[in-house]
Amino acid sequence: MQFAGLDRAAKAGIEAASDLQWEIAGRRASVLDTLLASGVGTARVAEAARELGLSMAMVYRLLARYRRNRVPSELLPKRGAVYPETTI
Repeated sequence: MQFAGLDRAAKAGIEAASDLQWEIAGRRASVLDTLLASGVGTARVAEAARELGLSMAMVYRLLARYRRNRVPSELLPKRGAVYPETTI
């Protein structure tokens, strides 16, 4: 895997991500892609938040990161995070 432009700590975090974390990041990317394609508005962000089991504030934070660098690794849960969207 190549992670050009990432510092050593970021690379280590990506490489150490579990299958569950990648699954969550992929689901987040799918929901955010749909959100970006349909237009970002309060109602749509609220729906995305419900779908992901996150707060609207968290969806806006994820959206900001994803807009800067549209790759799923931007959406990996942070270390020590609780995974509310894993109620599979």
